[in-house]
Amino acid sequence: MPQPRPNALAIGADSWENEGGSVVPEINAPASRWREHGKSTRFPRDQAARQGNITHLSVLTLGKDGAIAFLNTIVPALGGGPLAIATASEAGEAEVRVMLSDLAALRTDGEQSEKIHTGL
Repeated sequence: MPQPRPNALAIGADSWENEGGSVVPEINAPASRWREHGKSTRFPRDQAARQGNITHLSVLTLGKDGAIAFLNTIVPALGGGPLAIATASEAGEAEVRVMLSDLAALRTDGEQSEKIHTGL
């Protein structure tokens, strides 16, 4: 049987009377799933900042869909996915920034070439 709460009077096996005289049922809710797994480690601030920076730059450079595709694709030249590489270290972030800069230049060249061919 559960132990009575402080300042409560026992009424029955599964209810209590509080100081105001109201009968309060005992709640036997299952433990929170968050408590079952224990405390998780926090994402280090520097890694979170790099991840945010590279994601923002990717969206500006490639647009939303292009950024999602780019950040989640394994790039052999980087040795992994750009998002994971940029998040892991400052050097990785710098590598991904250079790659995005190169992609931006290719997009600009492609747009210029398309304008010349279409006469726009």
